[in-house]
Amino acid sequence: IQWSYDLLSPKVRTAFARLGALAPGFTTDAAVRILGEYSDPVEIIASAEDLSEQSLLRKVSGADGIVRWDMLLTIHDFAVEHLAKLPEAAALRHVHARAYLAFAEESEWFEVANQPELAATFEADLDNYRSALRFLQEDEGGSRDMLRLTTILANFWWIRGHTSEGRQWLD
Repeated sequence: IQWSYDLLSPKVRTAFARLGALAPGFTTDAAVRILGEYSDPVEIIASAEDLSEQSLLRKVSGADGIVRWDMLLTIHDFAVEHLAKLPEAAALRHVHARAYLAFAEESEWFEVANQPELAATFEADLDNYRSALRFLQEDEGGSRDMLRLTTILANFWWIRGHTSEGRQWLD
């Protein structure tokens, strides 16, 4: 991994480290929303493409047309190590948690007609929601947002069979 990382330009190395703030699987929209404060959206997408060419990130287009990016766990762990060295690491984790709360709030989950598609979207981003919940749980002022997010996710957990996990987060 280090060899591939060393081949990257400094700008793409920084983007790679910043992507460590997300779970190993994420959408282009999520990356742009979370990293947008630090980079132009075009740069973020170009960096993701560069990382894909170096086999550090994999681009997957879903049947719904949504582009997702995946990192192997070992590569993600390497990105997280480099993220920890960046001065904006804590801020990125905060932005990540708030972004996934916003995604959940924008989902219109309670419209019954949307539930099958939304459940699949929530399932695909489950690791990002878990990461957001962990951050909010540890954040001093995060309890209100954590309650909001768990409330939105409650129906998802019930419908998709994650009720035990949902209860644990609510506890």
